[in-house]
Amino acid sequence: MKFLHPFLGRASVWIEQVVRSLLLDAAERRQRGGGEFHDRTGLVSAAPGKLPLLLRRPGMIYPYYQSAAQSQWRAQELSLFDRHASSLQRPIADFGCGDGSFSSVLWNRLEIGIDNDPAAIIAAGKCGLYERLVQSEESTIPLPTDSVGSIVSNSVLEHLRNLEEILAELCRVLRPGGTFLFTVPTPTFTLHLEKYFGKEEAIRVNEEYYHRNLQQEPEWCRLLEQAGFVVRRVRHYQPGPFTYCHRMLRVFGRHSIGRLFPRVHGILWRIWAPQMIRMVRDSIENTRVGANILVEAEKRA
Repeated sequence: MKFLHPFLGRASVWIEQVVRSLLLDAAERRQRGGGEFHDRTGLVSAAPGKLPLLLRRPGMIYPYYQSAAQSQWRAQELSLFDRHASSLQRPIADFGCGDGSFSSVLWNRLEIGIDNDPAAIIAAGKCGLYERLVQSEESTIPLPTDSVGSIVSNSVLEHLRNLEEILAELCRVLRPGGTFLFTVPTPTFTLHLEKYFGKEEAIRVNEEYYHRNLQQEPEWCRLLEQAGFVVRRVRHYQPGPFTYCHRMLRVFGRHSIGRLFPRVHGILWRIWAPQMIRMVRDSIENTRVGANILVEAEKRA
């Protein structure tokens, strides 16, 4: 197994490249219509709405995305946010809200959605989740000081160009004692990719994901404390085997084998659902050092 997983991982990279080159030309890859498209940092749905779920139990949420790999990754984050939602106070601001589909699983209504991408703001307005939408700049958030009770942010901060300035802005708009709950990947994600898929693929994936701020836990704590926060909790998730499984599932996505077999996601779920659910549970409950962390911080009084 020590050599099998890296061998299969590198083979999957080759398979994905071959299928993409055969089935997708450059114009088609850029096409946005009908499905999901990339904004500056992630995915935005061209037809936003409430995200379908494959499973919902207390503390366990498994969403349905067009990509099985995306569903598996987001299942971790949705389940973690669901488990920590009781620590949040209203009004809640969703920083880096995207199209709103992620947060629509957790809440029926949120007071504020914030994003720096105009296309994301338009899409979020169609999902009906937010009472108010705010377009941020790279270093500023146009909200009054001490006006927000809690801020949530899912896999956003790693993309920012002006991280320290935005952390200071998030602290400014949060009222004293308010909670900042967010998830981010760490450099361990890169180590996982290098181990199973090779260094070149690790570089390519981080570029594709717009990862600009991959920091380990101590550095995140330092940056938060510098901005005016007190870190209350850090929770690691996504061990190496999970990252490996996530990347292997991409081979079945709509830009690879899934292009030939569009129903493969449903087939995978019917066959492997118990194992995939167990993998998510083990990731968020039993990971000591993971590729991602959930951080709960509080603005100093």
